Amino acid sequence: MILTIQHPAYLAQRVNTSRLNGPEVSVELRKKFHIRGTVTDASTGKRIPEFGIRVGFVMAGRAIFPDNELTPPVIHGANGEYKWTPSEVFEASKLASSRVLAADARGYLRAVSRPIADADGDAIIDFALKKTSISSGTLLFPNGRPVVGAELSLSKKTDMFRPTFVDGRLSITRGRGPRTTTDAMGYFEFPPPNEPFVVIAQHDKGVAIAHQEELRRSQSLELQLWARVNGQLLIGGGIAAGETVVLRIVENEPQPSVEPAFPGAEFTYKLGSKPAPLAVRFQYRAKTDAEGRFSFDRVKPGEVRVEREASLGGMFITHTHSSGGEALPGRTLTLQIARVGRSVEGHVALPPKQNEWDDPCTTNGSASLVRLPRSSTEREMFSLALGPDGHFRATDIPAGEYELTMDVFCGDGAYTMKPSGVVSEHVTVPVISEGEVSAVKLGAIELKGVNTLSVGDPAPSLQLIDLAGTRTRLADLQGKIVLLHFAEIGWDPWAKMTDRLKALYQNRPEKDRVTMISVYLEADGDRVRRFVKERELDWPYLVVIPEEMDEIRSAFGLHRLVDMFLIGAGGTIRNVITDPASAAPAIRKALAGP
Repeated sequence: MILTIQHPAYLAQRVNTSRLNGPEVSVELRKKFHIRGTVTDASTGKRIPEFGIRVGFVMAGRAIFPDNELTPPVIHGANGEYKWTPSEVFEASKLASSRVLAADARGYLRAVSRPIADADGDAIIDFALKKTSISSGTLLFPNGRPVVGAELSLSKKTDMFRPTFVDGRLSITRGRGPRTTTDAMGYFEFPPPNEPFVVIAQHDKGVAIAHQEELRRSQSLELQLWARVNGQLLIGGGIAAGETVVLRIVENEPQPSVEPAFPGAEFTYKLGSKPAPLAVRFQYRAKTDAEGRFSFDRVKPGEVRVEREASLGGMFITHTHSSGGEALPGRTLTLQIARVGRSVEGHVALPPKQNEWDDPCTTNGSASLVRLPRSSTEREMFSLALGPDGHFRATDIPAGEYELTMDVFCGDGAYTMKPSGVVSEHVTVPVISEGEVSAVKLGAIELKGVNTLSVGDPAPSLQLIDLAGTRTRLADLQGKIVLLHFAEIGWDPWAKMTDRLKALYQNRPEKDRVTMISVYLEADGDRVRRFVKERELDWPYLVVIPEEMDEIRSAFGLHRLVDMFLIGAGGTIRNVITDPASAAPAIRKALAGP
């Protein structure tokens, strides 16, 4: 229970009754104090007649104001003056240390006060606000006419969610922030934010997006008229009814610097680009009708791609058949999504569950056909859906040479998945002859066991080529403790893995005895060099030559669950590390051990 103590001349104070366990408790009350001051224009010195004062607190060196821009200021001023009297004691914590005030006025940047402690007593805090016009402007049609009644939203850099359009309408849950509408002249204005922002306008006729600098250069926004995209989906040469299709705005989709945890068909992964901090997302999803037709309205103009979305079982999905083009403002783009190819079918015997409470075995979305030869800069993958009975199928696979890869994981009943087997099979898809489109039937596929390394096992023989072209053998490092990190550029199971490894390398104990090596299963040395330079890494980076990839994967049991091995000075496995946070303690233990 919380006991509140109040007195007209003192700040209210709350006391947790669980602390009142003695015969007598003394509570010291603090006298009320007043904060007053003026709010003026910084350039003219004149008092600002209308303004508001918000109350916040200091947390981790930052001023935090819990009420959002839609909430009226807690303190109103008059004639450029304000006065505030706190009502209760501020309970400082390890996170929040003191109070803070902020002054807001239309057309001005926010100003924040110094920290205020209860012990400071009465104080005078004046604010001088700087004018700004960068959060206002005029919204116009392409012909120059004002857009009346458009809905506008302002999204700041520190907002929790990125603004997102769902089927052409800004999601309230994903686009929070101050909102307004344009007047009869197309004019709009927001309370001036004190950080980078983006203004988003939506109307039945179109959309407009402007970042802070764009709005600063021109006080007007031009509405882009919505485009329309429709078409038909064909699978296996026939009408595909009831299928889910998604539309992606290509220019709006930053190329990921890491690959998702499962391969997506027909998707190219590139290294290096990062999403803009204030990027606006657009998401479109529809179902095909009985004729396999689909339609998307309110599409942002630009390059678009429509893909069929297919389930791999459970929470895993992939995107297969696709087509794209340029969606022009006010125009309709018509697409036919079809792919000429054969079906590839087969069956793999999944391991039986050992106990009734075990999770069923699954591929976790990692079953795919990879076109050969493998490219160092992009991968063409066609994902396979694996049924509960072990049957798999891929539709409309173009003629060519492929590698069928599949990692099978089985649960142990404790919400964890363990590698149980792998498939690696060469598949030839013949060219379709006239009138003949029979499926490629692979029959029963053997599931090969996984070679997993355990503590005490000798480290497998390993020969690599470093970025300078020098061959390196793992055996040459005997006598040192080696942290061996396997990864692939474009796929990393932990988003901040590289940063954490970088910190670990710089702070590793007994640096002369500990060597860290990152082995990238990558044939393109230039690609690795760009990766290393971009992240300013300074430990040894080695490249695996293509013909050794499968052998190394098999020798070390690399199946995207284990990422690092700690090898002792004697050449044996000291630890199998699945989290970089546990690497440093493992190294210290290895240094202290025999």
